[in-house]
Amino acid sequence: FSSPNFLENDEAIRIGLKKLGREEGRPLKSTLIRFAITPWCHVMINKKNTNNLTAEDADILAGAFRQELNKLLD
Repeated sequence: FSSPNFLENDEAIRIGLKKLGREEGRPLKSTLIRFAITPWCHVMINKKNTNNLTAEDADILAGAFRQELNKLLD
C-alpha cells in the first residue's frame, strides 16, 4: 500500500475497504437522523432503515438502549 499510485488503483481500494470491514468494497452514502435526547445524549439511526419500523421494533430498540444505559450504572 505504500505505492504512490495506490489511490489510483480501484481494485486495491476495493480490497482494502473489504479488509477494513466494508463488505461492498466501496464507500456508502447514508442519511442519519440524530435525536438529541439531552445535551449530552444523542442517538443516531440510519434513515434508510426507518421505512418499515414498527412500534414493536421501537420498543425493542428502546429496551436495548435502556439495558446498555443500566449497565453503565453497575
